[in-house]
Amino acid sequence: MRRFLVVTALIFELTGFQGLAAAETPPTILDELNAWLLVTEGENIAFSPSDLRGPITRKQCNEPIRFNFTNASRRMIKADCQGQWRRFIKVPESIQLTKPSRDLMMSQSQDLEAYALIADLAKGQKVTEDLLEDVVSRRSIPTNAFREMSQLNDLYLQRDKKKGDILINEDLDTSKIVVTPMVILPSGSPLNKSTLVEVIKYTDVPADYIGSIASLRYMELSKTVGVGEIVRARHLRKARLMRRNEIVSIYSTSNNFRIETKAIALADGYLGERIEVKNPESNKIITARVVGYGLLSLD
Repeated sequence: MRRFLVVTALIFELTGFQGLAAAETPPTILDELNAWLLVTEGENIAFSPSDLRGPITRKQCNEPIRFNFTNASRRMIKADCQGQWRRFIKVPESIQLTKPSRDLMMSQSQDLEAYALIADLAKGQKVTEDLLEDVVSRRSIPTNAFREMSQLNDLYLQRDKKKGDILINEDLDTSKIVVTPMVILPSGSPLNKSTLVEVIKYTDVPADYIGSIASLRYMELSKTVGVGEIVRARHLRKARLMRRNEIVSIYSTSNNFRIETKAIALADGYLGERIEVKNPESNKIITARVVGYGLLSLD
């Protein structure tokens, strides 16, 4: 029996059955990608295993995977398993692609590419690759159509959209950290962590939104802002950091020491302004710059 097994193994080796079994192992997506790049870009261009990692490396396809560049910049490759699945592969900066020919660039400029939704989506929903299908046409695609699939890491719909709608840039925006009051804040209210909170918003964020509580130091509200309302630059004004006739501190620094003394403010003071103050002992009047609550600098 042992002799039969040895002879059988030898026959497999001599007749090529062993090589046939190895050849039937399906190629990986990396193998197919590099085979396509070899044809389109030449032998000096290839992805290394470190360039293609994650769930996509475990994808399998019953048919040859189709690859193509998604736009003229050729920094994004679409891998299409012909109706089974589709993924987008970012070309690493380390891979230097050859410039496309003039004929190819003209063809790409004529065939506009965009993405349409495969289902109804509500405002505020995150847009992902599996919710889109590509559309290529020479007509009926707006010039502001969304085309940069690489930006989909953090994009959310800013309005309700229907199945089949082509996405335009104005339909999408990133999430943003905004500042909102925890209680109703009337005009003149100081702004700090005791009354404000930072939250993430996905829609309806105004262009002049405030993104951190720390940036509101030395500011106050110029109008009443309600609970949950986004604090905006138009709601703000400089806070009054000292009042006329108030005792304030003035300092001056040099390389090795700092001198600080008390004085009387002769005017209301706001951050960055220069106001006159009076030394209560000598009655001498000097000008200093407001740098904090009750604090001025001679520097």
